[in-house]
Amino acid sequence: MSAAILLELFYLGIVLFTSLGLSLLLTPLSMKLAMKYGFMDIPDKRKVHKEPVPRLGGLAIGMSLILTLILNVHLSRLIISYIVGLLFILLFGMLDDKRGLSPRLKYLLQLVPPAIFVFGSGIYLTSFGDLLGIGEIRLGALGPLLTLFCMAGVMNAINLSDGLDGLAAGKCLICAGYLFIFAYVSGHYLFAIVSTAVFGALLGFLAFNTHPARLFMGDSGSLALGYTMAVTTVGIVQASYGHPVRPISMAMVLALPIFDTLVVMGRRILTGKSIFSPDKTHFHHLLLRVGFSHPTAVGIIYVITFLFGTLAWSMRDLPDYLQFGVALLLLFLTYAYLVLNKEVSHDVPGEAERGNVSFKKGSSVPSYILSKFSFGILGSFLVVVAIFAKPDPTISLLAFGISLLMVLIFPWRGKKNDMIMGHGLMYIAIFFLTCVLTVSKPSSALLNVYNSLVLSLGVICLVLIFTDPKYRLIMMPSTYEVLLIIFSPLFVGHVFSEAFSIEKLNKFNIIFPSMLSVSIYGGLKVYLRRRCGLNKKLALLFVLFLIALGMKGIL
Repeated sequence: MSAAILLELFYLGIVLFTSLGLSLLLTPLSMKLAMKYGFMDIPDKRKVHKEPVPRLGGLAIGMSLILTLILNVHLSRLIISYIVGLLFILLFGMLDDKRGLSPRLKYLLQLVPPAIFVFGSGIYLTSFGDLLGIGEIRLGALGPLLTLFCMAGVMNAINLSDGLDGLAAGKCLICAGYLFIFAYVSGHYLFAIVSTAVFGALLGFLAFNTHPARLFMGDSGSLALGYTMAVTTVGIVQASYGHPVRPISMAMVLALPIFDTLVVMGRRILTGKSIFSPDKTHFHHLLLRVGFSHPTAVGIIYVITFLFGTLAWSMRDLPDYLQFGVALLLLFLTYAYLVLNKEVSHDVPGEAERGNVSFKKGSSVPSYILSKFSFGILGSFLVVVAIFAKPDPTISLLAFGISLLMVLIFPWRGKKNDMIMGHGLMYIAIFFLTCVLTVSKPSSALLNVYNSLVLSLGVICLVLIFTDPKYRLIMMPSTYEVLLIIFSPLFVGHVFSEAFSIEKLNKFNIIFPSMLSVSIYGGLKVYLRRRCGLNKKLALLFVLFLIALGMKGIL
């Protein structure tokens, strides 16, 4: 990796940690403001939560984005237009969260921020591409007007998908990751910065929004995210700021929320209802109806969002009509499965239950042996990395970044309910270290024996998941862990490595380190649950080890 790319990634890292730090600082503050001034989401028959929850998270997300851009980029006409539009959304979104606006007024107000951006920046869609195979669909003089409605449609799509804990934030975090890759590789560096800021802000917000959520983003947050996604996608397809990306690629990244909104509104029209009338027919409602639990439904939607992001990247050079056809076929098949399935009720334990299940210190001998074996594997893993890893400056930069991420996000003062966040961060560290080993390409018979031991731990964990209900509750991942476990190999191996030409971490070579990471992590969860706590000393060990690895690469 060249020095120029390394410098660019270092700058983007500053943007990431600026937005992450602001989000972690402002989100608890917004919770206090919500409770003080009555911004509470009261349960009703359409909602899945049972107790009032603060819903002013959008203020924290929006202000994190605005302050990050002000601190890190030149305030050009484009950025100012975006910020003014975002401020307008936060104002009327908060008004809607507090008092409730009529659906028609709310939709009319949603057209204002896109208008501010389009006419303030001069950026708008000029073409939809060759979606039908009969030639490019050019928009001509209607381009600005159609762009307004397309952007408002994306805002609505994200807003209407905000129905489960962590759903809208997690989907937008995934989409931001793919938009960053498209923007960076095509030379749209300003939109790469915006995507990075969104990623950091949502990563911090999800620490409070993962099921069971302590804070909702509200309409102010979901509309702000939809607006930001729309601005980014419209900007990336332009030629004036970099190499243009096909509109269909941007649409595929956001395929699920867009298609879901169109299906729901179409169903309402066919049944004679207003398109603004609320109901429980969205994709996440269908998953719940089929019998999936709340966290499992969110995890499934994360997986589907990853699928379409990866398809968008993999198929970016294929004809537009072929990409459009593949996306429609997959979406129709997914919906057909859910619609044709009868309503069932599965007794599936939720994340809160899994988080509270643990082995007591005086429990069975097998659990004690497995716990000690797991801890031994983890300790020896760090020794193996220390011996065989050959970090370069790029790896050092990433090691310092992940250590800082753990320092900022790990719930050092948390309790047992914060296990999900703490364990997820440990998985990120483990996955990174296995990738460092893969890139270093050590050749040793001793290392091969060790890898076999690690994989055997994974097999043991897998067998226990299927045979012992208690182990199943302990080792089954939460939605946040699903997000990290899927994101890591899929994004790094199939997208990040290709974008930055890292052949040693391609879509095939990433499989083995992913298996090692999940095996170590499964054993780690058994060890940590037996200890019945977050084990902050172990988290501190990871932080110090990452810093030492980074120093090794520099020295």
